[in-house]
Formats: sequence, structure tokens, C-alpha cells
Amino acid sequence: MAQVPYQPFPDVTPEDRTTYAPQLNVRVDPNAFGANIGRAVEGLGAGLERASGELFNRALAMQQLRNEQDKTNAISSMELEAGKREVDYNSLRGKNAVEGYEQYQNDVQAIRQKWRDSLTNPAAQRMYDAEGLAIQRRLILSGASHAATQNWDASRLADQARIDSAISTLRYGMNPNDQKGQFDTVEATANKMADDMGMDADARASFVWKWKSAAKAHLIEDVARNHPIEAKQMLLDSLDKRELHSQDIDKVWSFVDGHLNTTGSQTIARRALDTYKDPEGFLAARGAPRTQGLDPVFGQRIVAAIQAAEQATGEKAVVRSGTRTSEEQEVLYERHLRGGPLAAPPGTSRHEFGQAVDLAPGPVLDWVRAHVGQYGLGILTGPRSKFDTVHIQLDRDNKGPIKVRADMLPEREILASAGAEADRVAPNDDAFKERVQLATQARINKERALQRDEDNQNVSTIQDILNRPDPPRTTEDLVAIPEARQAYFSLSPITQRAIDRRLAAPPPGDPAEFQRLWGMAHSGDDQDRQDFLKEDIQNNRNLSTAHWAQLVKLQDTVRKGGERDVKASGAMSILRQEGIMTEDQWQDKQLRPMVTGAISNAIAEYEKNYAKYPDRDTIKKMGQYILKEQAAVPPPYDSSKWQYGNFDLRNLGNLPWWLMHGGQSVTDLEKSREKIIKQWSAVNKGVPPTEEQIRQVYNANLFKDLFGKGMAKKPPPGAEEEAPKVPMSR
Repeated sequence: MAQVPYQPFPDVTPEDRTTYAPQLNVRVDPNAFGANIGRAVEGLGAGLERASGELFNRALAMQQLRNEQDKTNAISSMELEAGKREVDYNSLRGKNAVEGYEQYQNDVQAIRQKWRDSLTNPAAQRMYDAEGLAIQRRLILSGASHAATQNWDASRLADQARIDSAISTLRYGMNPNDQKGQFDTVEATANKMADDMGMDADARASFVWKWKSAAKAHLIEDVARNHPIEAKQMLLDSLDKRELHSQDIDKVWSFVDGHLNTTGSQTIARRALDTYKDPEGFLAARGAPRTQGLDPVFGQRIVAAIQAAEQATGEKAVVRSGTRTSEEQEVLYERHLRGGPLAAPPGTSRHEFGQAVDLAPGPVLDWVRAHVGQYGLGILTGPRSKFDTVHIQLDRDNKGPIKVRADMLPEREILASAGAEADRVAPNDDAFKERVQLATQARINKERALQRDEDNQNVSTIQDILNRPDPPRTTEDLVAIPEARQAYFSLSPITQRAIDRRLAAPPPGDPAEFQRLWGMAHSGDDQDRQDFLKEDIQNNRNLSTAHWAQLVKLQDTVRKGGERDVKASGAMSILRQEGIMTEDQWQDKQLRPMVTGAISNAIAEYEKNYAKYPDRDTIKKMGQYILKEQAAVPPPYDSSKWQYGNFDLRNLGNLPWWLMHGGQSVTDLEKSREKIIKQWSAVNKGVPPTEEQIRQVYNANLFKDLFGKGMAKKPPPGAEEEAPKVPMSR
């Protein structure tokens, strides 16, 4: 493109006008000139008028377009801001929405006015008002609807929360007035909700009944968690009264039955057992009119006596009178003064202190009267005894802790009682009844197992006392020792009498008999173990006290399936395979258990001294020695003493009989004993050994003779090797 040079200032010079151009003159008719001018001016005016109108219309249209655009922009901004405010308000719930409505209304009006004021043209404002007011009305009406809905929901939720709170606080065992107050709250609130919803009478009744049913169902379920039997009765009563809604019945029924089958069956079993274990319950079951306030010591003693009497006679006791109040005693005493039966003045009767009962005449009463001393009980003496023979009372001078024993519980009666209760709670439900009886039987078995464990512990306690260097010689001496007293009186009468007999004439015991029974218990042959369980160890007079107590405990252990000696069984198999035991000896029911017991003890002693299990050759050597010694004449015993020579047999009670004998005469044993004492005392600065230490040394020497030197464990001081400087502790 061509460019024009740029000049910052003009460079044109003025023209010289001294010479003018020639003029052109046109001659026109004056008349024609004026008319033409007029017409021209007229035409010019009309054209100008038309142009001016057009320009005005165009300007007006342009202004209208600007007003429309401004109004549209303002409406859009208002809707955007007001819409955000509407969303914020609609997020409010309940009372917050109700209380925030007025502010929401003011905010919507302020938003509309804000964007109206942003318009400067009145025409645009008028255009804005038409749409803005409509939008404002819509937003305010929508907010009002939201507030009303939330107000209704808040009221309904508050009522719902009030009902839920009242229902959730219903609990088993709460004060009856408080319980009624919670049900009244549920009913009143449900009626209010029905009013708010404008229900008619029928709908109201159904609505209120539904909530009352929910409250009743909750209460029954709460009771069922710990007291399903009571809950089942409440459920049945509620069904009879039509208190439960159909939607609650199945749910509550399943809940109650579930707990009844678990907790309920256990509860019935526990109550049935407690009736016979708890003295108050037991006496009440035997007809006692009143048992509250029973003396705990007397209660245990009288129930133990009655149970023993019922077991001995096969009859059931009848208790005519138990505990009494002072008022009841006063009535009886006044009747006595008028010629009625014998009665003590008020304040002096043992019945008032829970220390006496009256039994109906019959075999049970006769048995109890004959055995009152054994159970720490007493009867009336002197002239009164002729007129009040049914009276049994506590013997305050007898301090024996007699108590109800599990092995004396009337099992059939307890099971029958549990079954009857199961029938009452769940009629015609055989499966539930079976579960109850199984649970009851399990509880009885558990009580008896605990009783056996306790008996074993008590027997062990007495055994330890009788194994002391200076043991008690009579039952009176035994029960004078506190721990022995507790143990003795906790045992069954049969075991007590067995101890009494042994203390009256303590047998020295036959170690061979002990070895025979011990071998039966540890045999690998199940038949031997079954035969061992049939042995009458309680009354076996061929056992020493220590062996007797040990075997009583062992018999219970075998009954539970324990104490099978695998090592002894293996050793016996070796003896049979190697021909050490002939077939006749193996089939000998007396010999084989004896050898089994002996080999078991021999292996235990060997492992103790050599810290290893004996090899096959050693087991053969043991068997040969045992079979040789069992044929020897047993050493002489002084049946009137506990002594075998100077050896205390109670302290040697755990030593196998064949090791006790060892082929030695009494003189040899005396010499061995004196030698052990001398060597021990020399090592221990003059302190003599105990009987247990003598046994250890004697046993170690005997094992060296049998199996040679090289024991893994050092022998105790006094054994025939160099004695260590530090003696073995006891």
C-alpha cells in the first residue's frame, strides 16, 4: 500500500486571490424562483419530520431493549442468591426450621429489594417487580410449607421419643407405681399423636393399643433375659387379656422360648436342686409351715439327718413345725395352759430361734432320734421327753460341721420336681421337659463330683495327719486337731465310721494286698480296672490307714477314667513275651495285678534314681526279682502296733512291699536302719534323719544292690557311697 509522508505541521501556503475567476449569472423568473423555493422548503420540512420520527422510534426501541436486559440480569442474580438461601433453609430440621422461618422470609425480601435497587431506570424497575415479586411469593410459600412440615415432624418425633423413653425404662423388678407411670405415659402420648393426626375413634383405639402392646412386649423380653419362667407366665397372661398386638406376639414368643430353652431350663434345674440343698427349701418341701429365719448350722444338720433317714428307711419325712414367731409361740403356749399340747413360754422355745423342728411320728422320726448324736442334734430330756417326742433340736455342745451332702440328695425326687415345673411352665412340650431333666441331672452329677473331690481332699488331710510321727490314736484325738475336725465332719457317715474303726484298732496292713489293688488300678487290662472299681476298699481290713486312704482316692480317680499306667502295661507285656511270667501266672487274677503294681513302683523308683526309663534287660531283671520275692514268706508284723521291728509302717506306706522286705529278716532291717542313722548323723553334725529320709536311703541302697552302680542321681547321705557334704533336703 502507498504511504503518505507524515508531516507534523501543515506545509500549504495561502493562495494569491488578487485575481478572481469570472462570475456566472443565470437569469430566472422571480415568480418561478419563489415558488420553487417554497416547495423545496416544504419538501425539506416534511422530510425532516419523517426523519425525526424515525429517529425517536429507534431510540425508544433501543432503550426498551436495555431495560429488558437489565431486568433479566437482575432477576437471574436474585434467583441465584435467593435459591442458595432456600437450600440453606430447607436443610434445617424440626424446631430449627420453625424458628428460622421468619429470618428466611426477611432474607428473601431483602434479596429481592437489593437487586431492584441495582436498577436505575424506573421502567426497568417496574419490569423487575413483576417477576421479582412472583419469585418472592413462591420462595416464601415454599419456606412456609417446609416450616409446617418440620413443625409436624418435630412434634411427632418428640412424641415418639417420649414413648420410646417410657418403653425403654420398663424393667423387671421396678417399683409397681413407676411401672404403671411408664405405661400411662405411653398411653397418653399415643392419644396425643392420634389427636394430631385427626384419627377417628376406631383408628385411635387401634393406634394406642399398638403402642401399649409394644411396651408390654419390651417388658416381657426384659424379664425373659434373666427370668424366662416368669416371662413365659407374663406372656400367657397377656395373651389371655389380649394385651399384645399380632405383630408382637410371634416376636415375643420366640424370644421367650429361646431364653426358656437355655436360661429357663437351667433355672428350673437350679431351683429344683436348691430346694433340696437349701435347708429352708427342703423343709418347706417336707411340709414345714414356716422356715424363714432357720439357724444355718441347725438347717444343715437336720437336713443331713432327714436325708440319711429317708435313704435308710425308704420313707419320706413330714415336718409338722419349723420356725415360729413370738406371736405364734404365744398362741401355742396359751393353748398349752388351757390343757393343750406341751409348749414353751414365748422367748424360750428353740423354734423361735430357728433351732428346732417337729417331725411326724414314723420310721423317719425314729431313725433320726436314734442317730441325733451323729448329726449334732438333740432331743428333749427329762419329763418333757415323754410328752414331746417329735421335737428335734440343735445340740449346742456338738461342734461338728455337719452339712448337707450331695451324695445324699434324693435324685429321683429332684428330677420329678424339675419335670413337674417344666410341665407347668411349658405344657405338652416334651422337648423342653427333657432339656430341663438333662440340665437337672447334669447339676446333680456336678454336685456329686464336687463332693467326691472334697471327700478326697478331706481323706488326704486325715491321711497326712495320721502319717505324722506322733499321730492321734482315737477319733477324739483326731477331731481335736482343727483341720482334722473340719475334714472329718465333712465326710459321709460311712467314711467317718471306717475311720473310727481304724483308729479303734489300726491294722498294720498287708503290703501285698495294697500292691494287688494298686496293680489292678494301673493295669492296661480294662477288666482289671473294672474289678478294681468293684472292690470294697472302704471296709478292707487288710490295708493300713495310709494305704486305705490312698486307694479310696485312687478308686475315684479310676472311676473318672484316669491313672492308667502305660509304662507298667508295657513292662508287663515284656515279661509275658520273654517268658518271665508263665501263662498260668498271667491268668492268675491275684498275681498279675500284684506284679503290675510292683513293676509300676519299680519303674518309678528306677526313673527317680537313674533319670531314665529302664531298658528291656533291666525290666526282665525287675520281673524276675518281683516274682521271686512274691513267693517269699512275708515278714512278721505285730498286729497291735504300727511297727515292723523299729520301722514305722505308716511312713513306709508308699514303699512297695517287695522293697520293704527285700529278702531281709527283721534283724537285717534293724541293722540297716541303725547304719543309715549313724551315717546320716555323722554327715549332718549329729542331727538324725527323719523316717522319710531313712526310707530314701534304704531304697537307694536296695536299688544299687539290684541294678548296680552309676546312678544318675546322687544317693542321699547314708547310702553306701561317699556321702556328699550337703545333705538331701526332706
